[in-house]
Amino acid sequence: MNRWIKYWQPMLAALAVSGCSLSGPQSTLDADGPVARIQYETFLVTLWVSVAIFAVVGGMFLYCLVNFRAPGGEVSRDYPLPDQGHGNPLLEIGVIFVSILLVGIVAVPAVYGVLYAGTLPEGQKPLRINVTGYQWWWKFEYPELGVVTGNEAGIPVGRPVEFHVQTSDVLHSFWIPRLGGKMDLTPGQDDWLWLQADKPGVYWGQCTEFCGESHAFMRMRVVALEPEAFDKWAAHQKEGVANTKPPAAINKFQCLACHALRGLPGGETGNRGPDLTHVGSRTSIAAGIKENTPGNLKAWIHNPNDLKPGNIMYKQGYIDMWQNLMHVQLTDAEENELVDYLTSLK
Repeated sequence: MNRWIKYWQPMLAALAVSGCSLSGPQSTLDADGPVARIQYETFLVTLWVSVAIFAVVGGMFLYCLVNFRAPGGEVSRDYPLPDQGHGNPLLEIGVIFVSILLVGIVAVPAVYGVLYAGTLPEGQKPLRINVTGYQWWWKFEYPELGVVTGNEAGIPVGRPVEFHVQTSDVLHSFWIPRLGGKMDLTPGQDDWLWLQADKPGVYWGQCTEFCGESHAFMRMRVVALEPEAFDKWAAHQKEGVANTKPPAAINKFQCLACHALRGLPGGETGNRGPDLTHVGSRTSIAAGIKENTPGNLKAWIHNPNDLKPGNIMYKQGYIDMWQNLMHVQLTDAEENELVDYLTSLK
């Protein structure tokens, strides 16, 4: 008994410190949409069939170990192996039949789930969102509404959303666990999936295809709003920035070469980085890896490479352009001005 305790204690300790939990912002076991619910139910069927198979096979294995073990724990001349035979044909046929039945039990809900996720529901007009993956951020475009946003998308509760996904560079994979998914973003290919949120909330997403050194930091958030609140959100997103003078650092460091600030002169063209027109209203920055607070925003502006190694803003903006070509750097005062201005863009 002590020998078993010696082995089980470190295993239980490892499970405890790993923080294993059945719930969380990216848990597939918290299904908050019809697609996620179908996938969760399919998972449960597969799980319980696998548990039943393990219990039967494992139980027979343990029975044989205990019932047919040799005295002293090893085979000797005084205790030879039993006669070896072909086996029982009826038993073998029965095992084959049961195996086919179990495969069918797992396959039926799996095929149904694939067909369900690949067919838009009838009777409702889905909202279309075009998703483009970049290293390492997400662009969301609403072609029917004329809205563009970065790393954070709004959707209406109770309405199917048709996500058309594509990539601007390498392979990515679009996944919002609590709503369902996922779908790979393949260069030159337009793929789609549909999801729906059953209740308001903030749903975390993640790129699940290794796409470079900051792959783990390529996240997103989807904010599900009641229909009326979503209509107000969409109308506000179409508006440009308030008619106030931006800080001089915006032009000095050529921020509009990559970022859009709609409403400013020359602020419509930047598309290499996320649209910042309403960045102050978002819940997160740096593609979902930090909460949108002034302190986090300043840390990101000061040195984005600390939070997201290898990002283009740092390599091509801070290093190649500002330091090597323009020979300038952000001062603390300029960073504070940028933080105050960007935070005000609600």
